[in-house]
Amino acid sequence: MNIITLAEIKKHIRIDPDITLEDDMLELYGNAAEETVLDMVDKTLEEIVAEYGSVPIRLKQACLVLTASSWEIREPASAQQMYNVPYKVDALLKPLMRM
Repeated sequence: MNIITLAEIKKHIRIDPDITLEDDMLELYGNAAEETVLDMVDKTLEEIVAEYGSVPIRLKQACLVLTASSWEIREPASAQQMYNVPYKVDALLKPLMRM
């Protein structure tokens, strides 16, 4: 992961940092969230850092929200939910999106 850390994920989801049983799954979800966020803004991490000087906090938060969503809802309850991105993520990323 290049945008968020395992420690940040655990703090966000409220998982004891000493519990390592599912760290591999948290890292998988974190990596997927980072890829998704970068796809949504249609920029590379390098482009974002060049443009903003560092990783914007809203980008980190969007990654954490997506990671938490994947952690809490491991499978969609309906076909419609398969394609729903939490609204908060759209709101966080819209200002960073390539137009």
